Amino acid sequence: MSFKFHVSMAEGKPESESKSFDPVEPGQYKAVIMDAELKDTSKGGKQLVLQWEITGPRHEGRFVWDRHNVENSNPKAVQIANDNLAKICECVGVTGFDFEDGCYAIRNKPVEITVQIEPASGKYAASNSIPIGGYKALTPSAQSVPPPLT
Repeated sequence: MSFKFHVSMAEGKPESESKSFDPVEPGQYKAVIMDAELKDTSKGGKQLVLQWEITGPRHEGRFVWDRHNVENSNPKAVQIANDNLAKICECVGVTGFDFEDGCYAIRNKPVEITVQIEPASGKYAASNSIPIGGYKALTPSAQSVPPPLT
């Protein structure tokens, strides 16, 4: 028996049609990294773009994109990226990750992110962002544990 499906057969709207692209309000959200992409920047650098999916307590299923300048002519920009990526690793209980394997070490692991709104500028609409250091561990095993006293 053959089975074919088309989204028009569903009674409700597909999820992708019902999601808003307006920024979510600023605050703390539980989220997981769903995707990672290494992109070229307009000035010849490289940017690691992490796609976070909000899992609660509100706006479940909405996305926030987080950009990290991993190659840049400005060493301060690279240091900020490295510090933020180290914070994400700490939150999910790993010591590093490899882009070549899809960043799987940091994907689908819950983190509390702080979300803010970047105002519209020129041709760009207002959008969400995560400020420097805006990551917090949710699970006790991912939090730093001091060494035992001897």
